[in-house]
Parts: sequence; structure tokens; C-alpha cells
Amino acid sequence: MVRIILEEHKLDPNGDIILVLDQSSDGNAGKTHNVQVSSKHLMLASPVFQTMLAGSFKEGTILRSAGSLILPLPEDDSKALTILLNIIHGRIKQLPATLTADRLTKVVILIHKYQFQNVTGILTDTWFERVASTSWKQEDDFDIEEFSWRKIFVTWVLKRSEEFKDATREAIRELRAKDEFDQSEYAEPAKLHLPQSITDDIFDRRQKALTYALALIERLHTNYTHSVFKCGPGCDTLLLGALSRIQMEIARIEESPAPLSEWSYNSIVHMVLDKQWSINFRTHCRDCEMNSPVKRVGGGNARSRKLCGNRSTVEGFVAALDEGPDPLELEAVSTSLV
Repeated sequence: MVRIILEEHKLDPNGDIILVLDQSSDGNAGKTHNVQVSSKHLMLASPVFQTMLAGSFKEGTILRSAGSLILPLPEDDSKALTILLNIIHGRIKQLPATLTADRLTKVVILIHKYQFQNVTGILTDTWFERVASTSWKQEDDFDIEEFSWRKIFVTWVLKRSEEFKDATREAIRELRAKDEFDQSEYAEPAKLHLPQSITDDIFDRRQKALTYALALIERLHTNYTHSVFKCGPGCDTLLLGALSRIQMEIARIEESPAPLSEWSYNSIVHMVLDKQWSINFRTHCRDCEMNSPVKRVGGGNARSRKLCGNRSTVEGFVAALDEGPDPLELEAVSTSLV
């Protein structure tokens, strides 16, 4: 196939390497973007290029014998790599002030691939914070699963501890079946390369969180089925009725071929706490108290209402569901990968 040179950039006019970048991902099939760069800059910035060009690999042998090298990198995103090459060659004025979440993800994929972290830190932190200040979810039309994996990958590579924790918490709460998102299916040519231990841990915590939530609901339902009134016939009966309907809905789902894969942790919480059953768990005790008779206190004009006898139980149930599963800690992940 004949490839047409669409663009040529001389980041170093005296450079001894021509990088040939594929433009297919930008809608220019069969066209390339050639970039003239310095092997010394590449080797100083990247242990991967150091090994490739200074070692016994074919590329290094050609470079040393011929004094120059044409190096095709067809799998790398052209625009993302050009951004990184500008950093490496000190062309700071050529860099964008902001990046979209999609572009930042592709840049970080290459930072991880070539181990550019030591020369990109301040700039990637700035780009990340500017993306975060808008919203990862506002651009494109990718779903929550893809969004979750992008955010986890980027925060892991950039070592953003708090953001990594937030991203894994959201993933654990939002992800459904494990096979609904395959990392290898990420839009070409960018590919996510999270360690398997991280993805396994996230899905393991998701599964445990689902089991915990269902057990919490069942335990509360059993408690009201077999116990004496805690507040009064009206209050307790409404609670039991709502819990019974929720249990029937869960039983219906559990009879499906892949029951837990139809749920995310957040979908369970939404079903229980935000859907209108016979009561609203978040406001039930307040409603109970507001509907209770007003009593005169002492001999004065002070009046009070009876406190809901289920308040501590219901509020504890709501708080436990809202709190949800624990996220991954970046420090613990980093230690386990050493």
C-alpha cells in the first residue's frame, strides 16, 4: 500500500530519526505524519527508547551503522505522540493549553508505553486538572463503563491518589457485568493497559458490594417480618410493605440467566432509596413524626411530636447503602505491583 506523507515536522532539523506516524485514526487512511527528532532526546526522556536505540535491537544497530533511522510507529496516536515529542524537544510554545479527556487519555497511554513520566509530570497534572474542572462526562458519547476505565487508567499512570480513589469508587458502584467492557476494544489505536490485578480487584469489590447490599436488604426485611412493632402498626407496616415489594423485585431479577450482571451497586441503591415504593426511605421517619399527634409538654405551651421508633434502624440502613464499598488506594496498588 502506498502511503502519502500528509505532514512533516522538524522538531530537530539536525535530528537523526524520522518517526513515521499513522494518520488513519484522524480519518486520513493511508497517510502519514513524519516527524524529525533527536535520538538523544528520545533516549534521555524514555527508558524504552534508550533500550531500543542504544541496545542490540535492530533499530539501534541501523542507527549506529547508518547514522540515521526511519522508525514507523503505526500503533501510536499521531496527535498524542506529537504533543509528547514537543515536550521532549523543549517546544513548549507548541503545546495546547488544554486537552479533552479523550486526547489526554491517548497522551497518557503513550506516557505509560514509553515511560515518559519524568519529563511530563507538571504539564500532565495541569491538563488533568483542567479536564477535571470541566467534566469527563460532557464530551463524546461514551458510556459510564468506558468513562470509568479511562479515568482509572489516567489517574493510575499520573499517580493522582485522590482522583484514583474517586475513579475506582465510581467504577465499583457503576460497573455491571465484567464482559460488558473489554479493555482491548478501546477505540483504535489507543489501548488501555491496566494491570490485571487492578481490574480483578475492582470487579471483585463490585461483586462483594452487590452481595452486601442484597444481604442488607434481606436482613432488614427479615427483621420486620419476625419482630414486634418498633414504632407503631402504621409505620412498621409501611416499612414491611416496601421491603417486601423490593424483595419481590430482587427475586424477579435473580431468576434471570445472569442476575447480578444486570445490576450495578448504584442501581440497587437507586431502586431502594430513590424509587417511590409505599414509602421513601430517606424521608419516612420524618414523615412519620410529622404525622404523629402533637402533645403538650409539661404545663406550658410547649408541644412535641412522638419520635419515630424506626429512626435509628432506617437511618442506619440508608447510611450503609449510601456509603457503599471501599475504593482502591493508589499507594496499596503501587506497592502490590512492585
